Amino acid sequence: MALSPAVKANLIRGIKTLVVVVSFAYVAQVVWKNYDALTTRDRPLLWWPLVWSVPFAVLYQLGRGTVWHLMVARIVGPFRFTFDVFAWVRSLAGKYIPGRVFNYLGRMGSYRGLDAPVWKLSTAYLIEAYASALSSFILFGLGLLLLNTQPSSFWLWAAVGAVAVMAIGSHPIFINTLVGLWQRLSKRPRERLNVSWLDFWTWLFLLTSNWLVLAVGFYFLSQMLSDLPVRYALYLIGAFGVAGWFGMILSVAPSGLGVREGVLVALLIPILPNGEAAALALLARLWITLGEAISFGPALLMRVPAAHDGLGTESADDIAATHS
Repeated sequence: MALSPAVKANLIRGIKTLVVVVSFAYVAQVVWKNYDALTTRDRPLLWWPLVWSVPFAVLYQLGRGTVWHLMVARIVGPFRFTFDVFAWVRSLAGKYIPGRVFNYLGRMGSYRGLDAPVWKLSTAYLIEAYASALSSFILFGLGLLLLNTQPSSFWLWAAVGAVAVMAIGSHPIFINTLVGLWQRLSKRPRERLNVSWLDFWTWLFLLTSNWLVLAVGFYFLSQMLSDLPVRYALYLIGAFGVAGWFGMILSVAPSGLGVREGVLVALLIPILPNGEAAALALLARLWITLGEAISFGPALLMRVPAAHDGLGTESADDIAATHS
C-alpha cells in the first residue's frame, strides 16, 4: 500500500528528529564520560585563541557574500556588491528558524521587486550550496592525507568518492538538465542557464580559499584546548565543513543543531582526546554563531537598502546596477 505524501513527510520528519536526539545523546555521553579528565587536565584553558579566531569567522561570512555577488552577477544580473553581500548575510538569520527554507526565503526576499527572476536566484542559491559542500569535502580529503597517523580508509575513500561524483555533477550539462526538469514540472518557459564549467570551478576555487580563511580561525580556536600542530588545520576545517553539511541535510533543528556537533565529535576523536573533541565541537557552535552575528554589522553598514524593505530611501532602480 502506497504511503500518502503527508505520511511520508511525517515519517521523514520523525527519522530526522530521531537523528537529532541520537546526536545530542552521543555528544552528551562523550562529555559526561570525559568530564573529569577535561576539568582536571594539566593544560589550562586559553582565551586568547578565541579572540584571534573570531575575526576570521567574520571574514569568512563576508567572503561568502562576495562569492554570492559574483554568482548573482553571472547568473542573474549585475547588482551592487554591497547589496548582494548584505542579502547573503541577512539570510543567515533564517538558519536559526526550524526548516532550511527560511534561509532560502531570506535570500530571495532581498531581491523582491527587482529585475531578478526567482528561478535564476534559486539556481544560484543551489549552485552556491553545492560548490561550498564540494570545497569542504576537498579540504577534508586533503586534511586526511596530512594527518600524522594512517587515515581511515573509509573516510578517505568516502571523501574521494564524494568529490569525484560532485565534481562530475557540476558540469553545465547536468545543471541545465535539472533546471530544464524543474521548468517543465513547474510549467515555465524553457530557458538555459548561461554558466560554463569554468565559472563553476572559479567559484569553487574562491569558496575553497574562503574555507581556508575559516581554517585559520578554527585552528586558533582549537588552541584553546590543545596544542595541535598546524598541519591539522586542513583536517579541522574539513571536518567542520562536512559536519555542517550533514547537519543541514539530516537535522530538523535550527542550523543543524545536534547533528553537526555529533558528526564533528566523531571526526575529531581520531586527533583529540574524547573530552576535548566534544568541547571543541561545542565551542565551534558558539564561535561560528558569534561570527555570523558580528558579520551583520559590517554588512549593515555597507548595505544599499531597497525602498520595498523600508530600510532606506533609495529605490530599487538605484540598487540594481545598470546593464552595460
